[in-house]
Amino acid sequence: MKKIIENFQPLGGKHCITISLRQIFNFYGYSLSEELLFGIGEGLDFTYINLPHSPMVSGRSKVLELENVLSNHLGIEIKCKKSKDNDKIFEATKRMIDKNQPVFVYVDMPYLPYLSMDINSHFGGHAIVLF
Repeated sequence: MKKIIENFQPLGGKHCITISLRQIFNFYGYSLSEELLFGIGEGLDFTYINLPHSPMVSGRSKVLELENVLSNHLGIEIKCKKSKDNDKIFEATKRMIDKNQPVFVYVDMPYLPYLSMDINSHFGGHAIVLF
């Protein structure tokens, strides 16, 4: 059965992490721009990753670093969970969506068909929101 969270507003943006955060904040009634979230989270960095099938230049170096700094500066809690048990994570994610809670997740980009990436171009630092 398909479920979509009511009152969730998908938004376009400039960067996967800041737009995902913006969408979550917006859902809970806090309209913050991507630029503001990026600044509060001290997001500026530089990384070059020489992946065999798609070299990458990034403005961020560590997954969850911006989120952790952002939560510290705003005095809020961001709960991050990970597991090697995909079924457990899938069920927990479904429960959150059933409770009308959007879920911020990191995904491996070549498994998103709309990106049309080479299946060997793995990068798990891409953020999306499930709603």
